[in-house]
Amino acid sequence: MIIGKKTIIRPMEMEDVDFIHGWWNNGEALAYSGLNYGFMMSKAALENRFRHQITSSDMYVSDEKMFIICRKDDMMLIGDISYRNWDKRNGSAEIGLEICDPANRGKGYGRDAMAAFVDFMFRHLNLRRVELTTAESNKAGQALYYKLGFKEIGIARDRYYDSVKDCYTNTLYMDLLRSDWDEIKESILK
Repeated sequence: MIIGKKTIIRPMEMEDVDFIHGWWNNGEALAYSGLNYGFMMSKAALENRFRHQITSSDMYVSDEKMFIICRKDDMMLIGDISYRNWDKRNGSAEIGLEICDPANRGKGYGRDAMAAFVDFMFRHLNLRRVELTTAESNKAGQALYYKLGFKEIGIARDRYYDSVKDCYTNTLYMDLLRSDWDEIKESILK
């Protein structure tokens, strides 16, 4: 488990699919990402998607590895965090974070989980660079990423359809280098 100040990040279990199914199909929970109806995925589709990574003993996978974020004080499930597209040769991977329960947003859980997970990725996956994408309209997410040292490295214009606002929006590309993280991590993780 990855233990932060406010959160614990643990491996995903099959029982977690029920929670993910509820979160990922909740338009209100995913409105920040422009998904008015959520992902519209059946529970069976989610079980099929996650079965291999849940049952595999391989910690180091290159395609996708998802973890569950729990509040540290009561172990309540509040979101998920993952890495994907791990390029071992070049030392990079993409990170994704969702605090799926809207009642737990804005309370520092996302910052805590993201900081602990980024540190894990640099230290245990031996990465040189962590990257992410976010909708230009996701200002709360961007504020978090900037606080953690991520820098904007590009914009893809009209790349993402926002079904909440019924329009296309730009996608921001951001990254964080290990050298930058090493300079600031003490102040973030303390």
